[in-house]
Amino acid sequence: MLEHIDRHLDRTVELAELAAVAHFSPFHFHRLFTAWMGETLGDYQRRRRLEMAAMRLVAQPASPVLDIALSVGFGSAEAFARAFKARYGCTATAWRQSEAEQASEIVSLHATKPAGIGEGGFALLTEAQAPAVRSMLNFGVGSDPQARAYVSGVAWHCYAGNPAVMDQVHRAWPDKEVFFSECSGGNWAPDWGGSLGWMTDNLIIAPTRAGSKGTILWNLALDENHGPHRGGCGDCRGVVTIDSRTGAVTRNVEYYVLGHASRFVRPGARRIASEGGPSGLTHAAFRNPDGSLVLLAHNASTAALRLDVRSSGRAFSLTMPAGEVMTVVWADGTTAP
Repeated sequence: MLEHIDRHLDRTVELAELAAVAHFSPFHFHRLFTAWMGETLGDYQRRRRLEMAAMRLVAQPASPVLDIALSVGFGSAEAFARAFKARYGCTATAWRQSEAEQASEIVSLHATKPAGIGEGGFALLTEAQAPAVRSMLNFGVGSDPQARAYVSGVAWHCYAGNPAVMDQVHRAWPDKEVFFSECSGGNWAPDWGGSLGWMTDNLIIAPTRAGSKGTILWNLALDENHGPHRGGCGDCRGVVTIDSRTGAVTRNVEYYVLGHASRFVRPGARRIASEGGPSGLTHAAFRNPDGSLVLLAHNASTAALRLDVRSSGRAFSLTMPAGEVMTVVWADGTTAP
């Protein structure tokens, strides 16, 4: 739903259109959207247009301000100027200059490592911010060899966009690390099987194929009231739910998403190439320190799939039911798992 809005920031997404995407009536969707987001649909779209414009002003320094305004749905330079100044307290040109100067200052601060400060600078990003981080890395790390030593990599969040962009950024800077550092499920996604598949694809398989060294879900544990918390998300779901009255522990879908990887992919494992397979199949493969091989796969199609797995001249076959997430482990050189 939010991704649909972000893909169409160049025009107004009407309530009826978005309600149809979310499979609600316009009346119920309007009420639910305001309750979920804490702002109306119109206010959300205006905010996202301005946020995207602010990022593009930095990421595309050669683009005229008017072109950026038009690309996010503003009909005139005057309307954009008024809205931008009301939100950011300055003109778009002043914002662009200030952000460029701030980026230069950050690079100079990292150029000499202060006493007691360890290595490791991370940008926390969603897909929509990928152009900005590519620009940041090119402007800062690429222009200052000393600063480069103190930028460890990029840490990603899941709340908007396409995970394929992680791979684009990693390819641009292959010597910088990738971490998937935050995502949360919640009551907005109650379908257990759908969440299992989506999280496996987007939080485990896609990040590891993009070079990520791990995935962190937030929170580890919450109570039956989605707490404790101080503001923020009021219906997020923990990896486990602990009943505050009885102490009973419920393992949620996030527990099994992590378990499909962490129970079998051991510390020190490395991802290895995996390719092919029928339409609807996503997968990632790993080699453990003891030499065993691990294949994590998800059949996102509506029909069972037959897989023929080949490795080191050996082969075996298996069938995956529709919607299945499966982890297969075998010793290298054997004929079957």
